[in-house]
Amino acid sequence: MTDGIESAVNQAKAAAAGKSVGVHGADTIQQCLNAGLLDEIHVDIAAVLLGSGVRLFDHLAGTPVVLGNPTVIPGVGVTHLRYPVRKA
Repeated sequence: MTDGIESAVNQAKAAAAGKSVGVHGADTIQQCLNAGLLDEIHVDIAAVLLGSGVRLFDHLAGTPVVLGNPTVIPGVGVTHLRYPVRKA
C-alpha cells in the first residue's frame, strides 16, 4: 500500500466482508493507534525474553491511549490479553 494506513485498513475491511481484520508488527500497530483505527489490542505474554526488537508502544502520538479492562485467556505457557481501545 502506498496511499496511507487508513486506506490500507479500509481496503482490508472491505476485503474481509464483515469479518475481523488483524494488523501485525510494531510499526503498523503504532500507525493504526496514532490514526485511531484500532478497536482492540491483543497482547500475548509467553515465557520467552527476546532482549531486542521494535517496542510495540513507542512513537505514539496521542498518548495516553486509554484501554478498557482486559479479557484474560490463560493458556499453557502463555497468557492472552485482549484490551478494548477506548475512543476519545
